[in-house]
Amino acid sequence: RASSKMAYQQGVEDRENITVLPTICANGTYLPPLYIFAGERIQSDWRANNVLKASFAVSPNGWINNDLALWWLK
Repeated sequence: RASSKMAYQQGVEDRENITVLPTICANGTYLPPLYIFAGERIQSDWRANNVLKASFAVSPNGWINNDLALWWLK
């Protein structure tokens, strides 16, 4: 019916989305990626075998915010 709306949810309930920020410039240079997980603390095993020298961060919802963006760029 036209009056009813369907609400869709991305993903499944037993999985968690993370934010990944890769940055590659036109001249071929790049910043190591930033992985943002939902939570309060970084787990030590996230950094195991970190061949890309990626940065890891947490935020309450797993999304980037101004503070994380500035921290990553510095």
